[in-house]
Amino acid sequence: MATARGNGEALGGTKAVGDGVRALDRDTRDLLAAFEQLSASAGEALREQMEHRPYAAIGAGFLAGYVLGGGLSFRLASFLAAGAARATIAQLVMRSVAGTTGAHARGGRVP
Repeated sequence: MATARGNGEALGGTKAVGDGVRALDRDTRDLLAAFEQLSASAGEALREQMEHRPYAAIGAGFLAGYVLGGGLSFRLASFLAAGAARATIAQLVMRSVAGTTGAHARGGRVP
């Protein structure tokens, strides 16, 4: 059975929609401001890296372009990720062994 709405109900519904739209607009503006701040920070960090390590930054740019261009197959990416993980683990183990050896030489203290 259909019920008749009074003018107060219709306006209340419109007001709620208007409040939702204003809240969405405000949240969108906040998100855009945060994105602009993030992109400015990223640009500043990139410029700093270009000054301190220009060849590494250029290499990272070429690598990112290659990957984004679709030049890296899943099999090759998996192989490279596995190799990087092994190298990282080996480096961590070597550091912990060197730290433990150094601690024994200093009388048992770990830095």
